[in-house]
Amino acid sequence: MATIYVRKTGDDTTGTGATGAPYLTLAKALSVAVATDVILMGAGTYPENSTVNNTGQTAGNGYLTLTNKVPASIITISTESGERDVVIANASSNYVFAVGAVSNLWFDNITFQSATGAVQGVIRLLGAAMSNLIFSRCRIRVVSASGATNSCVISAWGSGTFVISGITFNNCSLEQIGHWPSAGLNLENITGTVSEIALIDSDVRVAAFALRVKGVQGFKESGNRFNSFSPLSASTAFQLGEDAATGVAASGVSSASHVYAHAGHAAVIGGGVEGYLNVNGTFWGGNHSANGQGLVIKNANNWRLQDVAIHGGYLSGLYYKAATNGVADRCTVINHYSTSPALRVGVNNENNSKVKNVAFRRGVIWARSGTLFGWEGTTGDAGGGVCDQNAYHVSGSATLGSIRGTAVTDMASIRAAWAGYSTQSNDRSSRVGLTAVPSAGRRLIEP
Repeated sequence: MATIYVRKTGDDTTGTGATGAPYLTLAKALSVAVATDVILMGAGTYPENSTVNNTGQTAGNGYLTLTNKVPASIITISTESGERDVVIANASSNYVFAVGAVSNLWFDNITFQSATGAVQGVIRLLGAAMSNLIFSRCRIRVVSASGATNSCVISAWGSGTFVISGITFNNCSLEQIGHWPSAGLNLENITGTVSEIALIDSDVRVAAFALRVKGVQGFKESGNRFNSFSPLSASTAFQLGEDAATGVAASGVSSASHVYAHAGHAAVIGGGVEGYLNVNGTFWGGNHSANGQGLVIKNANNWRLQDVAIHGGYLSGLYYKAATNGVADRCTVINHYSTSPALRVGVNNENNSKVKNVAFRRGVIWARSGTLFGWEGTTGDAGGGVCDQNAYHVSGSATLGSIRGTAVTDMASIRAAWAGYSTQSNDRSSRVGLTAVPSAGRRLIEP
């Protein structure tokens, strides 16, 4: 194992990488590094402009491109001081760092930052074989620009037969510079095999969408904070799958993450999703008349929500939109100021597909405005729904709404509205009123 030094006082021609003769660029250090080596970078900003692979280093396109670097074990790239005082920037062009066909690389405590608003993506994941690529404690910062949605991390996985697995962002920060809407983590795949990508204990603070993942299998995220903060953008803060009737296959697991949208939907679990689990998540929908849902389950199949808190924005809290074969268990839905139902269940008008076999049980629904229920009849529900063991409460100007086209005003009318439905015992163990909330095993404070 060797330690290779990179400093602003270094030289790529006369340097050797030793502490007394450092290199000037990360590209040079990567071109000579082998398995188990550690690259330590001195404080400063490094405008990289090279293409690096196993055979060496050549002139770049205005940024750092790393490809075909496959050591047998980890190469570590970190800061010499232990502080976050190293910035990798681009000399020009559309990216800062493009990486593909690599494995066993660990970037620790490094900042990747675009030099101008012309950068479309700070880190670009190329369409090639890739595994065990790790970013920990890194800061990824994109300069925003008018008329564009620049991203912190983007993929280029649109074609080919590549296999990508094992990309991890751990304790990282993805953020924008400037006020124009920019995006966070944007991963889309069309034809290759992409799986086991993880985002852990990280902050994503951007004006447009914070997370958009399509065509990725086994996406994992836990302990993150997604913030789509701009009133100028009605983007969905968290999106897995397509916000459409169909989509490329995707799946994922979420745990203990907080999602906030100032204007748009907090989250859409959409077309193409087959199998999604969310445990202990929190969703806050935004204040936008066309968007603003808390959580939309849209044409997704085989999903589960467990102990999730959902806050409606301008529109519904939880919307089962042609969702199938899923359950929300011990979840809380609150509508603060919406005129829409806190729990909405029905058809996706894009293709007239219906809800089927969905459940909301052992939970709490609290509406302060609008309605509590908006459960459609046979035009939107193909049956099999389960709704029971819940606590319902309305306050302010809210009403209980309607179930299967029948207005409901109390517990007796809720139960009567289910008459003739395929699930006969719905709401037999549910209760209405503030006193029912603690008995449902939930703690809830008046919104």
